[in-house]
Amino acid sequence: AVDVRAPTEGEEGRPPKRPRAAEAAGQQRIRCRHILLKHRELRQPTDTVRRRRVERSREDAESMLRELLPALLADGGSFPQLARKHSECTSCLRGGEQAGDLGWLVRGNRGSGGVSKEVEDAAFSLAVGELSDLVVSDAGVHLVQRIA
Repeated sequence: AVDVRAPTEGEEGRPPKRPRAAEAAGQQRIRCRHILLKHRELRQPTDTVRRRRVERSREDAESMLRELLPALLADGGSFPQLARKHSECTSCLRGGEQAGDLGWLVRGNRGSGGVSKEVEDAAFSLAVGELSDLVVSDAGVHLVQRIA
């Protein structure tokens, strides 16, 4: 293919960008972040961030996430801070605005993103900026937000 556009500032002399593999294959890519709370009914009820056993019930985990909703709905920018404070996924250890970030997800390619089918389905049903309902998976209870 030939790029027939006039080069923009800073673009001259560079080869045209190639599409990412997922985009070239016609697959949709989205970016999400989440807050995960584990519960004692899981196969591995361990908070890997704080290195302790989780004793709460699934109902308590769901209730705790519901309590975070008003703050998230009032100020979506607080998501990274709340993820850092509450999430039991190691993604909450990422710095700055990336706390809780699951990275780029490609539909059906859960191996690379490490997310469950339940989280993937919820993530792909969201519009950018939208929060999911509570999502229950083998890892625990999630609250997911699509960011791109």
